[in-house]
Amino acid sequence: MLRTLRTLIPAAALVLVAAAPASAQTYGVHGGFGADPKQVLFGGHAEWQALAPHTNLSFRPDAEVLFGSGQTNVIADFVFAIKAPLNGRWQVYGGVGPALVFAHASNSNCGGGAGCSNNVTTGGFTALVGFESSRNLFVEMRVGSGAGSPSLRVDVGIALKGRK
Repeated sequence: MLRTLRTLIPAAALVLVAAAPASAQTYGVHGGFGADPKQVLFGGHAEWQALAPHTNLSFRPDAEVLFGSGQTNVIADFVFAIKAPLNGRWQVYGGVGPALVFAHASNSNCGGGAGCSNNVTTGGFTALVGFESSRNLFVEMRVGSGAGSPSLRVDVGIALKGRK
């Protein structure tokens, strides 16, 4: 398990770190919690805005590591989002996309029987709704599918401006 996490976590981080500064218009960090199972999460994202021909459509890949309830998850989301202004200071966005979930449960959380599998890697989908301020602070709520993935994730973070 530890060897798999040592490989998967740096690989997910490398995708975001390598791609974000090179061409992303925005990148950022966030933290929050997951529910069912209860977990704490930390993550990062990149964002490519104004995908042609839609000025309000963006691609927002995201990687998160979640800990708690005897389980560790690494989740990579690949979300396409649409943004709409609420007023001069806030905008709302929503989106959906595929997700890749790696979950590791301790023996006590997976039944501990002879057929107990501690590691699960699955695909799924993520839907999100978020609000972002003109000062680049944001709050998001994500609903996800995938074995071992929290069904609900809430996070807050800051978007850092990249190259335009």
